[in-house]
Amino acid sequence: VKGVMKGALEALATVHDAGIVHRSIGRSSLVMTSPTQDKREASSVYSTRVSGLRMKLTDFGFSDLLEDSTDDEEFVLRARAFGLSFRKGDTSL
Repeated sequence: VKGVMKGALEALATVHDAGIVHRSIGRSSLVMTSPTQDKREASSVYSTRVSGLRMKLTDFGFSDLLEDSTDDEEFVLRARAFGLSFRKGDTSL
């Protein structure tokens, strides 16, 4: 579980470092892949090495640049509910 969570947070950090906010993360927004696993083998989350897993962030339909999102009152209110605060025009969290 730690490896999966770490991969998901790293994916999110990469997006945030690029100045993009996802704005709609849910369980269907994360896809787990195992590119190093032999596709001919039976697959199971329980038999896959954590080091071989990759988490991918998907579904960017509501995403926007952070700089533009700080002008959206609804976004700012939702961010505050999670303890995030920033001013209009901020380009980083």
